[in-house]
Amino acid sequence: MVRRNQGLLETLGLDTAMSRAIGESASRLGVDSKISGAGLGGIVLAFVEKESGGESLPSVLTELGARYMVCVGREVGTKRQE
Repeated sequence: MVRRNQGLLETLGLDTAMSRAIGESASRLGVDSKISGAGLGGIVLAFVEKESGGESLPSVLTELGARYMVCVGREVGTKRQE
């Protein structure tokens, strides 16, 4: 769903060269990402699982010249209705 929503935002022209570069780099690492904000990708959210290979994302972001911060959250999910 994240990739689909990001594709729709790109189709609408709401991304920037930097947000595209970040998204493409994340995708190569197997990490889903999408822009968020008030248009033109004020922020890129990347959703990294512990053992996904995404731990190298910060070094890639540094190489791109992007500013970033790491937020650690707990698992998100839904309970099955029986």
